Amino acid sequence: MVGAVLEFDFSENLGLGTGLQFHGKGAKYEDDFFESKTKINYIQVPIQLQFRSGGFFAAAGPYVAYAFGGTYEEDGDKEDLEFGSSIDDDFSALDFVVNLEAGYEFGSLRATALLGLGLANGIPADAQDLFEDAKVTNSVIGVALTYFFGGLE
Repeated sequence: MVGAVLEFDFSENLGLGTGLQFHGKGAKYEDDFFESKTKINYIQVPIQLQFRSGGFFAAAGPYVAYAFGGTYEEDGDKEDLEFGSSIDDDFSALDFVVNLEAGYEFGSLRATALLGLGLANGIPADAQDLFEDAKVTNSVIGVALTYFFGGLE
């Protein structure tokens, strides 16, 4: 993950955070007979309510993301993924997730742990009937280190 963050303070402890981020996400499956990897690149825009006190940081809120590229690899054969809502597409291009973050700020750095709970079904809309009750979501557990260059005056 890499990107730019903007934060707007409402009070000493409460604020709103947003930004523009590049995220690489994926999945890997492996057993004795089969191996596959899926990698998807997203541009995402989070909107989070933030709380700070004594160096501690917490945030919660949604983000919307747009998939712009990715690959699927199975047993060494790799192919590009197609994104959209038609039955011929591999995944839906739009993604919606609720993020929860907690961490600590020291100087110009913030270290956080995060949990993203996927809301959107990644199966293209026109193909969902083929998969009955199946649902593909992006749920993420991660850590992040943010460096702040300073505020705008």
